[in-house]
Amino acid sequence: MSMANDPDEVIPWDGEIGTHKGRSRRPAAPAPLEPVPEALKALAADCEPVDIVVNAAFLLDRVPPPPDYIVCGAFETGSRVLLVGSSKTRKSFASLQLALCVASGGEFVGMAVPRARRVILANLENAADWQHRRLLAMCQALALPASALGDRLVIMNGRGKGVDLPQIEAAAVKHRAEVIICDPLYKLDGGADESDMGERKDLVRRLEKMGETTGAALVYVHHDSKGKSGDRDIRDRGAGSSIINRDVDCTLALTPWGDRNDAEADSLTVLEVLARNSPQRPESTLVFDSGAFFADPSRVPCKATSMRPRTPAGSPAGVPVKPFSEDAALALVESRTMTKTEYREAIKAFGGTKGARDAFLSKSLESGALEERRQGQREKLIGSKRAFELMLPKSTLSTLPKPESVPESVS
Repeated sequence: MSMANDPDEVIPWDGEIGTHKGRSRRPAAPAPLEPVPEALKALAADCEPVDIVVNAAFLLDRVPPPPDYIVCGAFETGSRVLLVGSSKTRKSFASLQLALCVASGGEFVGMAVPRARRVILANLENAADWQHRRLLAMCQALALPASALGDRLVIMNGRGKGVDLPQIEAAAVKHRAEVIICDPLYKLDGGADESDMGERKDLVRRLEKMGETTGAALVYVHHDSKGKSGDRDIRDRGAGSSIINRDVDCTLALTPWGDRNDAEADSLTVLEVLARNSPQRPESTLVFDSGAFFADPSRVPCKATSMRPRTPAGSPAGVPVKPFSEDAALALVESRTMTKTEYREAIKAFGGTKGARDAFLSKSLESGALEERRQGQREKLIGSKRAFELMLPKSTLSTLPKPESVPESVS
């Protein structure tokens, strides 16, 4: 007798994974469902959002459309995007450049823009004349003529005019915008507390409604909270409640440059991109030059964090710190001794960072190039072996405790 599996055969399932007489086990068919009462059918028809409920088996027989990217690897049509950065990281310049690049096609700081789109930029913070000046300088830097934009970009200057979301939505519908950029976000919350989760949820709902009504991708420009933004995960960027960041499909985060000894530090920014539906992109370095941002792949990104060394006191920002001179530091106590406190202060004149000077002192004491001997109850003297022999009487020298020898490591 053939033991071939009958695809329609139902074998009672005991709840465990395994086989039964060479056949794959699967659950027995469930009992038939009771008919749904007509009253409940009517209620379901009134309550169920039929446009968003779909049978999964129906989807298996169909192929979804390919992503319609606005900026490749970042966001697509209908997305919600957060452009966030610390104070004075040129967020408004970045939002204007994003608007120009999307309206003209080409690329945005190294990311491809597959085709030109219709964009509305709601400028709610900068004076109209200054926005105009920025536009002229940026288009010149990017070599963008008016013909590259056509009629695809409109700027809504709303500073001091009480512009709200319904007005932006109406302008977007009139312009048939595919992308709406709101700069900055806090101008649209009616003065609400940014940390109030309820207020933030309400703002998210209103933004979501505008996106659904217009069909446009939304970009919100938002500021970071106080402190070093480079210390925070990109998912936690943005002041106030994290509701906004959790809701978006893409975050574009601008972080100040971390090496203040770099002569170009003020013009450098680190860009991070986190996209819900695209692979993680590596951080990149942006250079702000002649009124526009440019990607610089030759520079390794260097974010400012609370752990990154700062410019030593007295050194102007942008002036490199000279290397520490170990020879000069050793010569200082070649023929005389100094208290350890005095010595630490004196060797600052020989350059280097505090870390470099501390490392030198530890290395010199361990190798015997310098010696350390106690003077009184609290202070210690630093000097070479010769310095101690020259500066102290033999009777005194003989009473000082010898420095402890450092045992050789045992491997």
